Amino acid sequence: METILHEVKNKIDSVIEIAEKCPEKYQVKCFEILLSFIIGGHIKSNHLTIEHIPEDIPPVLSPKNEFFVEFEIAKDEWQKVYYYDGTVYSIIVKNIKVKDKASKQKRLASLLGIENLLNTGEALIPNKSLAQLCKKYAAYDSANFSAYMKKSPDLFYKQSNDWLLTEPGKEFAAQIIKEISQ
Repeated sequence: METILHEVKNKIDSVIEIAEKCPEKYQVKCFEILLSFIIGGHIKSNHLTIEHIPEDIPPVLSPKNEFFVEFEIAKDEWQKVYYYDGTVYSIIVKNIKVKDKASKQKRLASLLGIENLLNTGEALIPNKSLAQLCKKYAAYDSANFSAYMKKSPDLFYKQSNDWLLTEPGKEFAAQIIKEISQ
């Protein structure tokens, strides 16, 4: 009996640990879902291997999808902006829905930051990658390239020669993804 209680305690501790990694507003739901899997027999052993997750449950357990869950971006929305080959996300959007170079660059920088967040866990915006992306989308203005980024310190934080997307920058990117996907 003590062995069974110890095993149950280990499973619940694991469920709590996983749920705490989710965005705060999803922690309770994540805990409930995982606990229901344990009760339903879908999770076996002390290593919490999930055999099947119904399609209507959001992918809250994957760090790669945490951004999409946090900002309630549906798969059919992000797939119009990013291509995911199973390992890497890539920007594929055709129309970023603004005309002036400053606005285009701001949007592209945000999307690039999210691409890197999804791929590496860090919302880095490498200067060289951003310049290449801006050239691809006819948004590159060499005379004002750095100035455009500096005009949005709430969205972009300077780090050496590159930039980081701030929390408000992530919110901005989420709005852009939703707008572009319409």
